[in-house]
Amino acid sequence: MKKRNLVAVAAAMIWSAATSASAEVVDVTWTGTILWGIDETGVFGPAATDLTGNALIARFAFDTSLGTTYTDSIQSVAYANGVTSPLLSASATINGISIAINPGGFAQILGYNDSAGDFSEYYNYSGYSYYYYDQETFEGLQLLQQLSGVAYGPANHYPASITSPVTITPGDTTQLYLYYDVSITDSEGNTKYESLAYALADASRVTVTLAVPEPATTALFGIGVAGIGFLRRRQSPIRVESTAA
Repeated sequence: MKKRNLVAVAAAMIWSAATSASAEVVDVTWTGTILWGIDETGVFGPAATDLTGNALIARFAFDTSLGTTYTDSIQSVAYANGVTSPLLSASATINGISIAINPGGFAQILGYNDSAGDFSEYYNYSGYSYYYYDQETFEGLQLLQQLSGVAYGPANHYPASITSPVTITPGDTTQLYLYYDVSITDSEGNTKYESLAYALADASRVTVTLAVPEPATTALFGIGVAGIGFLRRRQSPIRVESTAA
């Protein structure tokens, strides 16, 4: 392969690695105050605690190129289709304690802005459910996890793009919702909650940021650029100057 082709291939590979690692990924952080909620089993601290008045922070990371995607003039959306999901991770934090939401269930990120209908909305959702029943012991295990954030109001309050910055307008309707349940059912049908907490919050702020390249990707990019420079130097003609005797 000619050196000029090596340069072109190296450049293409580095560009692909750098862009795929960051261009489609958005990190979303919602912050709100809990309107009502109970920590039944001590997920975020002491058991049987009233969570009302506490801060709830919900974090989502979405790869907006995954799952089923759709974009037109008034909306953009990415959601899980049973094969791939746009959700990379999700977590909820209360009292400085964080819990992870399993990203293997249904997930969605939506931006909607309809000027004609005078309505706009920004929405994140992560939900996971699992149930196992043992036919020999008649015991069951159930996991239910849900975390969502939504803000909606008149047109142009929220963008149609799911990668654009979002600012909550005072007076708009907002909501953060958390439900976290791990329970076991015994052979007699009695349910014991290993973990149970739920909360509804009024969101005051949402931050949407494009993810930066991972350190390994940045290092790869730097090494690749150096490599391209080396190849270019190698293919430069060598000049030999002669002096008359």
